[in-house]
Amino acid sequence: MLRKFDLISVREESGIGLCHKHFGVKANHVLDPTLLLSTKDYMYLVEESRKLVSGIYSQFENLYKTMDLYAITESLSHIRQAYKCFEKTVDRELRSRQR
Repeated sequence: MLRKFDLISVREESGIGLCHKHFGVKANHVLDPTLLLSTKDYMYLVEESRKLVSGIYSQFENLYKTMDLYAITESLSHIRQAYKCFEKTVDRELRSRQR
């Protein structure tokens, strides 16, 4: 699968040898991109992400598309929907008590 990529980069020098030995591909050593950002940059990204996503949120990335992860994701989706219903019920109850 790795041979299908035009370029492979690794964050650790040891990854160069591992890619060659185990996968027969050439890899380039690069700086971890997360080290290029300052604390201020990260704080900005956090604040911006809060504008995009509210409530409970989950994300899964599954390169191998296994059914187990699919089932877990579906279960979490149902839990999230149940939580939203619960949240609405609590909000209604609190509003009715304030009257």
